[in-house]
Amino acid sequence: MIKSGRTPLFSHVLLYHAVFDTIPDSVKTNLQNVSPDELYKQLAWMKEHFDLVRLDDLLTMPDQEGTFAVTFDDAYKSVFSMALPVLEDLAVPATVFVIGSTLSKKIFWRDKVRLLMSAGRVDDFVSWADPFCRKSAITADDFYKRSKAPDVNSAELDRLLDDFLDLGLSGLLRSTNLCADDHDQLIDHPLLTYGNHTHNHYVLSSLSRPEKDREIRVNARIIDGLDRKTSKVFSIPFGGLETFDAETFAILAAEGYGAALLSRNRANHQTDGPLPNLYGLPVLERYMPKATFEEFQQQVPDMIRAAHEVTSF
Repeated sequence: MIKSGRTPLFSHVLLYHAVFDTIPDSVKTNLQNVSPDELYKQLAWMKEHFDLVRLDDLLTMPDQEGTFAVTFDDAYKSVFSMALPVLEDLAVPATVFVIGSTLSKKIFWRDKVRLLMSAGRVDDFVSWADPFCRKSAITADDFYKRSKAPDVNSAELDRLLDDFLDLGLSGLLRSTNLCADDHDQLIDHPLLTYGNHTHNHYVLSSLSRPEKDREIRVNARIIDGLDRKTSKVFSIPFGGLETFDAETFAILAAEGYGAALLSRNRANHQTDGPLPNLYGLPVLERYMPKATFEEFQQQVPDMIRAAHEVTSF
């Protein structure tokens, strides 16, 4: 794993989300969180063993082997209050991918899902939304997984979540506004670059072409209007191959994006020459670091092994 070693290092795009010391009780279920102390240890260790680059630099590097870049999805407020001091101490640049609707005070719908689970109200919701849940093959037992399935319309589910939560959990819902909810919270900082993570973070392959178009283009205009350093890489919500389609990439190409980020928990498996390509657009692999430094140290070689085993999409 050392830079001077002969083992291929590949390139590593780290995908973080929240950076709480203590995760709020309302969203404890299934929220990827790395505490500030663990984040510091992980990034300091990566700097010892890999060459730090900005995400967009990977698009033009002829050889990305042995590099790493840092990303944060969803623009949780804790990124700015808890992670940014770590980035400053270590001089680590990062790209933050923004869900535009949260800037208008809309609660991130995945946090609504976590809220229902943490509050023990999943059974109640599935019963209340019985026609939709039956149509979408959603049960209380598989609620979290099925709620993000590509054959379940995310936009329709989000509207139902709002209606249900308004019936009795509206106060708790308001306290669950954990993502940046104002443009000014997206700090103008030399280490930070901002990118498009769609307007609502819906599963793009679950949407109609007009819905996909709005999700990508509306948020592109929001990001362009921030007067901040911006990325030409697009972060695909959820990031699995089943979560997007050719229509998605046609819109991204028309918007002038240089690459798209997958999130399949592996290092980049092609690090020499052109980036891997899907639907005519380059793609980058990335993975979510484990919560502790010790777990992360074991995870990095696992991600390299996973990349070795993949030869195609």
